[in-house]
Amino acid sequence: MPIGAACPALSIGRETFFTRMAGALSFHDIEFEDDAFNRAFNVRGNDRKFANDLVDARMMQWLLGVDGAFRFEVSGTWVLCYSSRLRPMDLVPLIGSAQQFLDHVPRVVFELYGTGAAR
Repeated sequence: MPIGAACPALSIGRETFFTRMAGALSFHDIEFEDDAFNRAFNVRGNDRKFANDLVDARMMQWLLGVDGAFRFEVSGTWVLCYSSRLRPMDLVPLIGSAQQFLDHVPRVVFELYGTGAAR
């Protein structure tokens, strides 16, 4: 889905055994002030400021409540919501989660990284 902002690459997904192992091997994810969020999610990207602009308290709260099967990536002017293989009827919640992610993007992201395109 288009986001209406020129965003640095960032991925957000649930913390797993494999992401914990990668962290132990020094492939650290971006940490936030919320310990519960840090334990539940793995956030990766090269721009820590952008990560903090995008993943604010409201976004964290929403992510903690969303289906853990979905992962999100932001890059350039696009947001991707994906999961492992789904049946066709399961695509509706996936698309809905992508839209909800966009609805929770903080206004500051559009102010700082906006392209002027409608979101």
